[in-house]
Amino acid sequence: MVVAMLPGRVRFGPGLWSSTGCCPFCIDGGSQHHDQGMTSTITAHSSTELLSLIPYLVGHHISEGAVALLCEGRRVHLTLRFPTNVLDDPDPVLHHFEATLEAMRHPRVFLAGFGPAEQAHALLDLLEPRVESSRLIDSVITNGERWWSRRCEVCCTDEGMACDPASPAAVAAIV
Repeated sequence: MVVAMLPGRVRFGPGLWSSTGCCPFCIDGGSQHHDQGMTSTITAHSSTELLSLIPYLVGHHISEGAVALLCEGRRVHLTLRFPTNVLDDPDPVLHHFEATLEAMRHPRVFLAGFGPAEQAHALLDLLEPRVESSRLIDSVITNGERWWSRRCEVCCTDEGMACDPASPAAVAAIV
């Protein structure tokens, strides 16, 4: 099972991620059909800040599974969540993921695996090969307290980077 969410008006620029719109689930990209809602731009300058935004993009905090942010142009077009039970029978889910990538003409992709390292790595091991290397923005795993890039061989340490649920981007998403 893949859970798909359409974030409203989520964009990113060179080195930046931002989100605008009235809520993360607006399909029409910003009609103000809520009394209250997100109307400002939210920018994330790092993977730490991007990870802090994922709960707001999917609507809840994730303790296990994986998330793929599929980007076209300067926008996050689609957010996909993969629960850990995908590991039991991955073929239908991988077929759906590949079909989605093909339909979107091979978007840029950010992958994040959540939970115990073994499960997170196993999910990302399934998803990463489906994405062209030049299209993979990053692939990270997190235990909720720290995160590690699977692609970085330069600055990431064995201790990982601290997750920051109070990052400026996350605080902006809450306000």
